Amino acid sequence: MENINKNFIDPFQYPQTEVINERVVNMLGRLFNAPEETTFAGTATIGSSEAIMLGLLAHKWTWKKRRQAEGKTPR
Repeated sequence: MENINKNFIDPFQYPQTEVINERVVNMLGRLFNAPEETTFAGTATIGSSEAIMLGLLAHKWTWKKRRQAEGKTPR
C-alpha cells in the first residue's frame, strides 16, 4: 500500500516502452554472443535487486543444464 501512488511506467499507456524493452533485450543477447537463430526473452524490472535476482536465476538454470549434459548432477 505504501507504493500504490507511485507512477511506474504503464505499458498500456506508453506502448513505446515495450518496444524499447525488446530492443534492449535483443542488444544484450547479441552482446553476449547468442547464436543468430536465438529467440531472445527478457523482462523489465522496477528495481536493480529484482533484476539481479532474475539474472542469477537464469545463470543457475543454464549452469544446471550444462552440468546435466556433462553427466554431473548438481546439488
